Amino acid sequence: EYNWYSGVQEWVPYPVHSGVRVLRTGIPMHRPDLNQRAYSDGNTQSLYIPAGSASAWLTLWIYPVTTEPVVKPMAAQPEGDDFYNAPMASDAQYIRVLDAATGEQLEIVRWVKQNNPAWSFLAYDLTHWAGRSIKINIGTYNDGIDGFTVMYVDDVYFHICPPIAPPPPPPPPPVPCTERILNNSFEYTGGWYIPPTVYSAGYSNYFW
Repeated sequence: EYNWYSGVQEWVPYPVHSGVRVLRTGIPMHRPDLNQRAYSDGNTQSLYIPAGSASAWLTLWIYPVTTEPVVKPMAAQPEGDDFYNAPMASDAQYIRVLDAATGEQLEIVRWVKQNNPAWSFLAYDLTHWAGRSIKINIGTYNDGIDGFTVMYVDDVYFHICPPIAPPPPPPPPPVPCTERILNNSFEYTGGWYIPPTVYSAGYSNYFW
């Protein structure tokens, strides 16, 4: 049922926000004896944000737990290739944005050590990465001393809204109505064809 290897992310059945499984990162709550220096995280698949997208939002639910003293200062965020190499003197729960092709760290949107054993909703606007393919990296770091840290993750969504089409141009102004029958009051001799007959019609100022 379980892979209790420290530093390996896994899908576990408890606790859950919805469904029957979540992603655990960090040391399991019921196995503090496994505490050691280790990173434990998971990546999404490649996510392309089309250029010009109206919005791109990451939303998720987390259940963060730590027994490390809150007074212990947080380590500075590691940069670039040093992320998995630099030994840090505190635990951390993190969410990062990576370049999908190279794995380069583009942004750290969350870097905390939080003990809040309840489900919390998070939302991050990533629209500024439009035109690129990214991956979301979610995990926990344990330094192996002074307590352990874990973060459960569930219901992760990435909502991309397409570009907003410009409004259509206003319709042209209506064309004024025009009269098309010439000499419609017969005030002059013209505009009408009067064929010759035995008694042809004609223009007249007499009414009899």
